[in-house]
Amino acid sequence: MEQSVKKRLPRLEIETAKLGNGLVLSGDESRNADSIAIMGSVRAGAIYGEPSKFGTAELIARLLTRGSKLGGTAASIARRIEELGATLQFSNNDERVRFTARCHYSDIDLLLDIISECLANPSFPEDQIGVAKAELVSDLDAEKDETRTLVFRKLMSMIYEEGKPYGRNSLGSQSDVARISRSDIISFYEKYYRPSSTLIVA
Repeated sequence: MEQSVKKRLPRLEIETAKLGNGLVLSGDESRNADSIAIMGSVRAGAIYGEPSKFGTAELIARLLTRGSKLGGTAASIARRIEELGATLQFSNNDERVRFTARCHYSDIDLLLDIISECLANPSFPEDQIGVAKAELVSDLDAEKDETRTLVFRKLMSMIYEEGKPYGRNSLGSQSDVARISRSDIISFYEKYYRPSSTLIVA
């Protein structure tokens, strides 16, 4: 008679540190691996947007990799990530803007430099704001044909009240997106993107 063999999952040895600027870092260095995965979030999601300019958080999430004050352009940042064979993506939800990244372990310092550049020094170029707005409006148009999404949006508006933070579409609305200016984007970024509201896990 065969006996079942129980396998234990490897134990994680997670260490957490809080830096002087308030940034929280957590990681597991207990196992050797060729690649490293990074996840993080900033407490700067959609619910913090102004009622008449809902969608600002979404635009910022899309613009973080599209230009930096350190001279990086959308093309050069994308090229640097590609040359590392790495991935980096930002996404917005109700409460937080999240980012995920992956690279070879030997390139972790280079990828962290890129993440830092995108989070701490975005330049929000006018031309890229226009592109991001057009993309967002297109996504909102596409949602009108997605029954599942429409039902979910309706349910949330019924539970949390239409127009309230959790009852609104985290992407915003077409009218709100149209009235968001670069100064609105910068103001939102400066108010909510802080080390003390950021968590990074590797």
